[in-house]
Amino acid sequence: MSLHSSDQLETKLSFCYSIDGGEIYERADSTTLEGVLAEAGEAVLLDGCGVPGGPFAIWVAIPRTAAQIMRSGYGQEAVGEAVAQQMVEWLSDDIPSDEPLFELPTDQHAELGELVIAYLERVGALNAWGVIGETAHTITVPILQSGGA
Repeated sequence: MSLHSSDQLETKLSFCYSIDGGEIYERADSTTLEGVLAEAGEAVLLDGCGVPGGPFAIWVAIPRTAAQIMRSGYGQEAVGEAVAQQMVEWLSDDIPSDEPLFELPTDQHAELGELVIAYLERVGALNAWGVIGETAHTITVPILQSGGA
């Protein structure tokens, strides 16, 4: 999964594309696959990385914010569990004890994880985005039309 920096990822985005084999994705303005492929074709033509009229491989994917990835890929429960485990490690450095220093029932890990993710999302700390559902498509590179011809 590729991650990219973004000041803000609007939730209306539904596609992104890559003209370099899936390394760097650009957010698409179009909300249809056909429109995204047309945008990508224009990008290929402008970047000069394809032969006009020739075939070119384009990767299309669905953008996901870091918060969406954390919620679905890792799950709030895993985030909450990691926070709870880290707290136990910090406390054990300063409080010698044979008894548990910190206990958070497993069924409350998801709630803690969601609080952490929501806070980071709210303050703008999760400002990256990645992609899921990458698919390859072959397009024909557009031919530059001369003005008035």
